[in-house]
Amino acid sequence: MKTILIATLSFAILSIAQTKAADNYPLKTCVVSGDLFGGDLGPPVKIDYKGRTLILCCNSCVKKFNRDPEKYMHILDTAVKAAK
Repeated sequence: MKTILIATLSFAILSIAQTKAADNYPLKTCVVSGDLFGGDLGPPVKIDYKGRTLILCCNSCVKKFNRDPEKYMHILDTAVKAAK
């Protein structure tokens, strides 16, 4: 019972932390899929790439990002510039 409670609390804390990170992120959508953060796929996933933080909508997008990171970094940079 203790293990289940600890796992549940850990997941809740992680979800809150990831949601807070998404609140400060300049985009509201995933650069890989174009989906909004926090939809049916659950809380967003935060990753680091060459010292930069990215937020993706799910673990599947992390795998896709890792196949061609420069492509998605370019999309991110373009979207950030357009948002300013």
